[in-house]
Amino acid sequence: MLVDALAALAHGRLARIGEILPQVSPELPDELQDGATEALYRRLLEGLARVAEVWLGNADPQEGANAVEVFREVQQLAVEQLPWPVAQEKGPQLASISAFVGPHHLATLLISGSDMLGRAALAAIQPPSGITPDHWRELTANIVSERPFFGRITSKRSTVDFLNAGHLLSSVFQPGQEKRPFRN
Repeated sequence: MLVDALAALAHGRLARIGEILPQVSPELPDELQDGATEALYRRLLEGLARVAEVWLGNADPQEGANAVEVFREVQQLAVEQLPWPVAQEKGPQLASISAFVGPHHLATLLISGSDMLGRAALAAIQPPSGITPDHWRELTANIVSERPFFGRITSKRSTVDFLNAGHLLSSVFQPGQEKRPFRN
């Protein structure tokens, strides 16, 4: 299920992430290591669902910070210091660790990606002067559901124009992508 959520994120279908979370079975594998790995991946999915709601504008930005804390929690839980079975008598003690590398690595990527995507989220952009936040959410709701993030603007892409109320609002589109601006 986490792979499906990551694919939804990659395609900008953030609402799909929230739909995936309730479908996850509460059952964990019987084998201890498999169960621990699965539990860590589920925590990552929970955090991803939280941050997706923020990027869609459906949750308070503080939820995004809470999601990053979930990712940090997975990082910490995925690594454990272990004592050496035989103590070294001379020289510095080497640290031995036990790690669930997959969840740890993915958590690290999600922490970094959450910051970048949070800054690129259309829902995080403040409304232009003369438009209330509620009206802005209404105006951008359809675009946020289809294209929740702004990409880097290059010479091959259309520009982002936020004009006064009653004027055209255009989003960032890949070359060749259908442009569906909307009007107030």
